[in-house]
Amino acid sequence: MTERIPSLLTTADFSEAELSALVLDGTLYRVGDCFCVIDQLPSPALRAESLALVLPHRLIAERLTAAWVWGALLDAPASHQVCVDIRSRVRPPGTRRLIVREVVISEEETEDFGGIRVTTPLRTTLDLARSPGEFGDIESSAVAGLLHLGGFDMVTCAEALETRRNLPNKKIAMERLTACGRLAALMPSVDEPLGADPLAVDPLSPAEIIATSSHDRRHIPRQYDGPR
Repeated sequence: MTERIPSLLTTADFSEAELSALVLDGTLYRVGDCFCVIDQLPSPALRAESLALVLPHRLIAERLTAAWVWGALLDAPASHQVCVDIRSRVRPPGTRRLIVREVVISEEETEDFGGIRVTTPLRTTLDLARSPGEFGDIESSAVAGLLHLGGFDMVTCAEALETRRNLPNKKIAMERLTACGRLAALMPSVDEPLGADPLAVDPLSPAEIIATSSHDRRHIPRQYDGPR
């Protein structure tokens, strides 16, 4: 009996050169730091599974990493953004590829994919909007994509912010959300294809593979099948 290839592969399964060759051959495409067989359609569950294979246990994917999981960003961030519940005893060190925060978070604000928890679309939206750091094009695109895919309006966001006392950066968050809401209104319907058929995408060239590193820059359709 022939053993079926796992849906996701890493450099623990094959060398980087072999995996890149399979991408060129059209057998695989990149999903974050992993590689996926071409007949497996991209989805939040698949992207979350790819994170579970490479991230330390008990971390929660948040902000840009969570936005990528939900399909609001085409590429995974170069450094994954994760958090831990401040009440837990998990203290993973931050690295160049891993930005870790301690936060107050409830079970209802995360989605469990069986191998990793991811902040819900609404929690992700608010976390990004409240971020004290740079809020550039990537962050704006992520928030606009989350607003569009999740179907949130400003009232929902404002009510969610007001339920938390002493939450910093509420005012700037609403300003950013309002601006991103205008971008979200210009996006096509969720029912419309947002990219090319993954089975029809030409394989990446060697130069593109080197340039994209851990990112999948093939225009694979983003899908949203998570909770609102």
